[in-house]
Amino acid sequence: MKESLIQMIVHDLNNPLMLILGNIELLQMECQNILSQEQKDSFQWMLSGVYEMKNMISNLLDINKMEEGKFNLRREEINCAVILNEVVVSMKVVVQQETKNISLSAPSDLPPVLADKDILKRIVSNLIGNALKFTPSGSTIEVSIRYDQDAGYVVISVKDYGLGIPPDYLPRVFEKFVQVESGQIQGRIGKGLGLTFCKMAVEAHGGKIWVESEVGKGSTFYFTLPVVKA
Repeated sequence: MKESLIQMIVHDLNNPLMLILGNIELLQMECQNILSQEQKDSFQWMLSGVYEMKNMISNLLDINKMEEGKFNLRREEINCAVILNEVVVSMKVVVQQETKNISLSAPSDLPPVLADKDILKRIVSNLIGNALKFTPSGSTIEVSIRYDQDAGYVVISVKDYGLGIPPDYLPRVFEKFVQVESGQIQGRIGKGLGLTFCKMAVEAHGGKIWVESEVGKGSTFYFTLPVVKA
């Protein structure tokens, strides 16, 4: 009953949230020429907050669908480098607002993967957003892709140079609602939904996801997607 109530509340939150988002965007557009830079920044932060809430709602609803076996992927042959570049470009404004940087490294001869394009974008966006919370000002989030020909996988990674994750939490970072509670890191890992969504979505594609981290030196999240067989 509790799970059903949570899902009902989360689903119903989406409608008023979209109403808030639509009106903020309308006001921003209509007042663009009369706003001061400080006011423009305020609008941008409001939008960022709403988008974060929208992402949490989407993650929770999709996690529930995957747990119930009702999550359907719309698979198609895609070039990961193209999709990741779209994500990186779309997030540059947010990254730069926090005086940070983001880079993408990808070979030009990647084989295609069979994946849901929109879900892949959300996986990478979640990992970049997670890295953004830990990356200090002036530092760079490094997104990269490589092809493991022997394994038949494309390997995608998102690296930050932030606080890192304590060893005790590494086995649990992909669990739902798990938050790191250690010293400086407390309260900065989010709501424990984004990484859970990433794990379940990657595994639904037939891939795997893991993290390597060292406290004080940062973290790197990796995930794989099988390439299209010739």
